Amino acid sequence: MKSLGTNMERIVAKPEDSANSFIALSQRIRIVVGDVLKFPGDALVTVIPETLRIHRSFNHRLIAAAGEALDDFVVEHIDCPHPGDTFSVPGFSLRTQHVLFAVVPDWKSDFEKEDRHLLNCYRGALDMAARMGLKRLVFPDFLAGEGEFPDNRAIRLAVQGIMDRLRDPLEEVWIVCKTQDVADAYQSRLTLVRKRRASPSVET
Repeated sequence: MKSLGTNMERIVAKPEDSANSFIALSQRIRIVVGDVLKFPGDALVTVIPETLRIHRSFNHRLIAAAGEALDDFVVEHIDCPHPGDTFSVPGFSLRTQHVLFAVVPDWKSDFEKEDRHLLNCYRGALDMAARMGLKRLVFPDFLAGEGEFPDNRAIRLAVQGIMDRLRDPLEEVWIVCKTQDVADAYQSRLTLVRKRRASPSVET
């Protein structure tokens, strides 16, 4: 059985025609505090290195909640992943139907952590969700606070990557944060992006 697909056939979002349409689209992004593994949605997004090595604390929790069948499925059915690929696998015992694994490099130094790698995680997940006809996509606040990208940088790239690809049929994109401070930082960034689009003179 093969994996359900990758984002290698890209579906590029059409550019928005006005600031109003951009802002209306951004209203689909919801930021909350809670346990992302208890949050229902059509798909939950996480990141995994191209080696498929499970080392992030969130992925350990994810596999514990989904059951070992998820880990086995990843090993058996994700073949030759490359940074920028996105794979859809079943959610097994999770509250979501699918898990989208966005592939990142196996970083060995801070110099290798280029913005484009994290941007591609969000873009690839949104592209995959559109191809699958999903309506609700759930993100943890991954990489922010895990020592890989500074919080502000991770949050900036998350909002940018989501807005780069957000379109129908997606109706809701939820970012579920571990703490109120992180949620506030996401909300502040999203508000700033909306203001900047409405008034290009607003500085970032």
